[in-house]
Amino acid sequence: MPLSHSTDVGGIKIHYRRLGSGEPILLLHGWLQETEKYLPLVNELTSRGFEVIFPDLPGFGQSDEPPSSWDSIDYAKFTSKFMQNLNITKYNLVAHSFGGQIAVQISLLNPEQIKSMVLTGAAAIRPRPSLKVVIFQLIAKIGKLLLPKDFGKKLLYFLAGEHDYEKASKRMQEVFKNVREQNLKSKLPNVTTRTLLLWGAKDGATPLKLGKQMNLLMPNSTLIIFDDIGHKLPYAKATKAAEGIEAFFRIIN
Repeated sequence: MPLSHSTDVGGIKIHYRRLGSGEPILLLHGWLQETEKYLPLVNELTSRGFEVIFPDLPGFGQSDEPPSSWDSIDYAKFTSKFMQNLNITKYNLVAHSFGGQIAVQISLLNPEQIKSMVLTGAAAIRPRPSLKVVIFQLIAKIGKLLLPKDFGKKLLYFLAGEHDYEKASKRMQEVFKNVREQNLKSKLPNVTTRTLLLWGAKDGATPLKLGKQMNLLMPNSTLIIFDDIGHKLPYAKATKAAEGIEAFFRIIN
């Protein structure tokens, strides 16, 4: 089991793990996830000669919640400060889903920090919301009193497919709405970091068409598609993911 650490970054207590030695990799998890889920991938990467730093982002796992209703830019600024606190000034970046949204923001805000990055099922492009999601968002803003009972609220979240929202605290529900409203599509052509996109062909959370759009928009990107997996690629297919990550970082670096 990787050794657990905690540190204070701007008054926020962060839990993180740090394992292995070699080229440093910062690993950023997805929404409502934490470091434990990625241990198979971490073990694969450390066995290949990398050092992996993987924090519970604010509001997840054992870390404190953010002090206000953050968006992905706030998370990117915080993550950069976290790495500075560890005296790591340049590193590779591996990020999944919501973590991929943060990674793109870091590459835009502080490109000098990032050697190269691998994004899996990154939530950087937000598709036009479906009708049920639009209805959910409307009720979430103005119709909370219509559903006074917990059962009614859970039914609404189920029908809208907003399970992540349902499980979050009040603060993190606000964060969730903020990050959902951030579409980075127009910013992607400005990402100059050399990037590998790993995507599951069966991804229902961030469909493959979004990965293909990112590949077209990001000038220094390469897309690899895995036919037999969906959004769980980095932890359900850890060995395959690690093979792609290692090959890319060895070539680029």
